[in-house]
Amino acid sequence: MYTKLQTAQLKKEFYTSLGHYMAPIPNAHGHHINWINYHTGIKHIYCRIDVERTHASIGIELTHPFSSDRMQCFATWLQLQNMWHRHVGETWHWQAEAETDGQKIISRISHSIQNVTFLSKTDWPHLISFFKPRLIAFDDFWLSTKLQFLV
Repeated sequence: MYTKLQTAQLKKEFYTSLGHYMAPIPNAHGHHINWINYHTGIKHIYCRIDVERTHASIGIELTHPFSSDRMQCFATWLQLQNMWHRHVGETWHWQAEAETDGQKIISRISHSIQNVTFLSKTDWPHLISFFKPRLIAFDDFWLSTKLQFLV
């Protein structure tokens, strides 16, 4: 059993390790970026990665404060859904309405894996192998389509 402090430290170490691993990889335009805190450049659209005790996930979160704006943005994503699936090479989970831990309603497009944990360093290569291709695919997709979200 890990204390809260030990859990927080291991999570920090994992993200640092993932950041070091991804640092030499340029984005689709050949520029250096911070893969862990991917900046989409559009307010209320975020690329999120998350590791927990029993699973890991990656996703796009639409956090517009007005439901109508969020739903319009989600509709744009839905129009690009086939292109998105070609980029990532797999089907993701699409939620027009999802609740965050803080009980805020957002829209989310995500993919996750089960039975992995950041608490075990032996799982880290599997976690990194999960995040790396999906972050790269998101970046490639995003850099070619983000102008459609500037409306």
